[in-house]
Amino acid sequence: MSLDAIPILPAPDCSCECRPVALVRDGVLLGLEGEDGAPPCDACLAAAFRAQDPARLTQPLRARGIERDAARAEEMDPAPWDEVVDRVAFLLAEAARGQRRVVWISCGGAPRLLQAVPRRIGRLVPDLTLIRRQPPRERLGRLLDGMLYPDERAGADGLKSADLIVAWGADPRRGPPSLWFAASAAVERGAKLVVVDPRASASAREGTLHLPLRPATDVALAMTLVERLRPTSERAASFPALLNSALSEWPTARGAEVCGLAPRDVERLAGWLAEAKQPALLLGGGLARQPEALMAVHAVVLLARSAKALIVGPSSAPDPSLGVLLPNGSSSAREAEAGALDRELAAREPRHDLVIVEGGDPLDEFPAGGGLPGYLRQAGFIVTLADVWSRCCALSDIVLPVAAHVERGDAAGLRWPPTMRLGRPALPPRRDARTDAAVWRAVAKRVGWPERWFPADPADLAREVSAYGVPTFRLTGLPGRWEPPVFREAGEGPRSAPDQFRVFKLLLTRGEWHLPIGVFPSGPPPLLLNPADAAARGLSAGRMVVVHNERARLLARAVLDPAQPPGVVVLPERWPVHRGRSVNELLPPQRFEGDGEAPEPCLVDLAKP
Repeated sequence: MSLDAIPILPAPDCSCECRPVALVRDGVLLGLEGEDGAPPCDACLAAAFRAQDPARLTQPLRARGIERDAARAEEMDPAPWDEVVDRVAFLLAEAARGQRRVVWISCGGAPRLLQAVPRRIGRLVPDLTLIRRQPPRERLGRLLDGMLYPDERAGADGLKSADLIVAWGADPRRGPPSLWFAASAAVERGAKLVVVDPRASASAREGTLHLPLRPATDVALAMTLVERLRPTSERAASFPALLNSALSEWPTARGAEVCGLAPRDVERLAGWLAEAKQPALLLGGGLARQPEALMAVHAVVLLARSAKALIVGPSSAPDPSLGVLLPNGSSSAREAEAGALDRELAAREPRHDLVIVEGGDPLDEFPAGGGLPGYLRQAGFIVTLADVWSRCCALSDIVLPVAAHVERGDAAGLRWPPTMRLGRPALPPRRDARTDAAVWRAVAKRVGWPERWFPADPADLAREVSAYGVPTFRLTGLPGRWEPPVFREAGEGPRSAPDQFRVFKLLLTRGEWHLPIGVFPSGPPPLLLNPADAAARGLSAGRMVVVHNERARLLARAVLDPAQPPGVVVLPERWPVHRGRSVNELLPPQRFEGDGEAPEPCLVDLAKP
């Protein structure tokens, strides 16, 4: 039969403006390609891969035993849809009467239009808490919105006239196509491309200069560059005394040593920034992944002002689902961000909670080391909507099989400009699986809620958004007393954890992993490392290695790359859990004083299996 090319929606956590096209033959997904010539991002590829996962759920399951931490797939019984829908409807009716509290955990990454569902249910029950993971680009956008004036910010057009582009925590080669096309056009005219990233990204290989700084040392590098620019900066005369005092602590030698860079490379970048007529800083989500994200963004914004550079970065444009009309009611969903997850859970009485999990496995998505596993074991009732079996499913009372990403004709909200995009399914749902919209429409019908609030066709929600309009954001400014950025070694490193560094000599961070079209991830995840680090441990390319520290051990496959900075190893952020182990288990416990989404980096070492 012929090969069908079916345009589908980007993944829920896609941040690259992807327009993926599914390649299908005889009902089998062969892979994805980009509509505009750019390859789909890892998030879209991973979402498509899940449709082929052998652990796909195809029928509703009901827990057989009582002990959740001992539950397994073989200890759950198949159940008819009518039975599980009636049970969920009964629990939500109890919540509507105030007899239960609802905790909705959404692991879908970037907001989808269907997040209107928990917000609508939150108007119908007295107390609903919506917990969702804040993607790094969204956090970065919010921080930039609070720090920048309108004339300091530019879109992709700002790169076209730049003679120096500094990609900081960003990989423009793998980012939104509009940014890469603008950046590559500037490079062809003679602009320099400098990449500041601890990973050997595609842009780092193609750029003029790669500064592979140690993870989470962005503040040190930015302050060193500002200090180096101070004699030539037109704005140095207006620097407050506090800032001048802080900058004096960052000579080039110290900044290069803290960041693990060659002083001559730091001097080269400082010289280019001083000479450039129109420099531009292209900021990516990597800048906001560290615990000290606020300080890192603050320092980079200070560098941009010193160099009179435009900043090109994401905006925290409103979630289009916020524009969906909500039913009348006195209560609304209360959102809790992933960074405050433990504090939120500690204040609850889990035995009275109805927990609804959708969009992924929170035990893999949210930072490790917190109280989430214990909370889930004590929760009164857990309902999980999932397309593949996960650790969270093993803790659930009811598991509802939902359609995979490529099996849904869904609706998604794009960040900027805020628009709606509708898609159509590339494959039919597997066996008894249903779409999220169909599940909640059936539950609402059982409870007696008006079905028009939970339409089966996502296009109805999109039409409501179009009729209602989308609110605009406003510049908030920097609240409180201004203070200079302060460098604190985040996560684990040779200074913050010297005892661990004596045993575990490598810094682990997470990154994207790009697979060829039609190749699906399976087996142990790939581990990117420098050949020198591999040789020191007697490891070779393609062989299995054990990534370990005092918290966990993870089996991986060694991939040697001379461009990868020594001392830093990279595991893919999105990879199917292998043998029940996740990369999150290697990370240190979540810290509350930080501003990032996860406590990276962490110290590990490698050994033969």
